[in-house]
Amino acid sequence: MILYQVTRMSLPERFLGQMIHEARRVWPLEACGLLLGGIEGEVARVSDLKLAQNIEKSTISFTIDPQTLLQVYLGAEQEGKELVGIFHSHPAEPKPSATDMKFMKMNPVIWFILSMPKETYAAYRLKGNEIVPVKVVLD
Repeated sequence: MILYQVTRMSLPERFLGQMIHEARRVWPLEACGLLLGGIEGEVARVSDLKLAQNIEKSTISFTIDPQTLLQVYLGAEQEGKELVGIFHSHPAEPKPSATDMKFMKMNPVIWFILSMPKETYAAYRLKGNEIVPVKVVLD
């Protein structure tokens, strides 16, 4: 995966709807999930959304069960897809928290953050130690 050149994320509008629905359902806890697909030049194309349970059951952080992560990674590999992003909701503005920044270094994919209850969103990736916005294009 060549994520360092990605400037846009192509996201099916139905996936945004599913993420909003999940965030409403678990509110005030953080919702989370994985975005699968592929990289085409400067565009990360999302073809699958795998919603996951936040095993922390927290209003300010999230953890996806390691067994779920393994199953998703194995399934994606079998289908020729890769993890292009991580989704989670925030009780604040859709910007990476200090905790997010720490985990972005360990998971160098696009981080899609949905602000609740406002339902605004933004996406980011790391470029070295700098957080770079990624434009979300709904299709």
